Amino acid sequence: MNPLELPRDDSREFFDYWLALRAGWRLLAGCALTAALVTFVITEFMMTPYYRATALLRPVAEQSSASQLQGMLTGSAGALSGMLGGLTEEAQRAQEYLAILRSYQFTLALVNDNGLAAAVDPPGGSVLDRFLGSAPPTQWQLYEIMQKRFDCDYDRLSGNLSLYFLDPDPARARRILQLYIENLRSKLQSDDVRRSDAAISSLTEAARSSSDTLLQAQLYELLARQIQQKKLAQVSADFALKVIDPPVVPDRPYTPRVKLDCALAAGLALLLVTFVILVHDSSVHTGSSPERAVGPSQKKLPMEGEADGPPRALRLGQARRVDEERS
Repeated sequence: MNPLELPRDDSREFFDYWLALRAGWRLLAGCALTAALVTFVITEFMMTPYYRATALLRPVAEQSSASQLQGMLTGSAGALSGMLGGLTEEAQRAQEYLAILRSYQFTLALVNDNGLAAAVDPPGGSVLDRFLGSAPPTQWQLYEIMQKRFDCDYDRLSGNLSLYFLDPDPARARRILQLYIENLRSKLQSDDVRRSDAAISSLTEAARSSSDTLLQAQLYELLARQIQQKKLAQVSADFALKVIDPPVVPDRPYTPRVKLDCALAAGLALLLVTFVILVHDSSVHTGSSPERAVGPSQKKLPMEGEADGPPRALRLGQARRVDEERS
């Protein structure tokens, strides 16, 4: 390769950027370490750690009275449709559970019945609150606090419900999440008993008014199942909701994550300082003289036998014109 041949523009530009970053490596390292240190101090000593309790549930699909009656009247085809309806009913019940857990009435009943207002929002928690003497939170503010700390989701593949609750105290996080499960079970049991009572009344009246002996026998059989379902709803803990994994809290806090936050802060500081260095280097090269912008190696080199300045013939012509003007 000819030593006078220049490298490509993109290679030279990359090389210039690399030189600029190499010259400012101390600034890069200092900013990254400072950002990591500040984040460590904030997350380790100033922020309140929150622990997350986790529980795993599974909704139990029940075969409704309509599907049972359809299976008894139409035979095997109706029974198959009732089974398929039960499979889809499990997902429907899971969505119903999610809606109940996030509802306003259920959340406030949970807080008020168990005296959780002072636990989730302690009075005078900060210096500013003690100084100002802030008023206790309203019902809507308590609901918003609980919604920020509580979370739940449904996995369609496994069919399981996952419940989560955040609290600075691990034992309290476990207890409150257990209260969520118990209140949900109580509500589901009371709703099932209420529906069973309505179904029993309807089936009893239909069986008494029917003149068909076969249909009357089937209605009485379905009535017996409804009575059995009501008794199960009253005594069975896993009637409509099965607890696969009770509330458990890991040893480490869920937030803040000190190591991850420090690494993210250092990475963001590196990116920001790198951007500032490259922008500054580019502005310096752009605002300098054209010779600096072009570079000394990119100046046009004189050919062999060519002197600097105007050609010899041009200089001789200029001198001849000057002599003619003088004469």
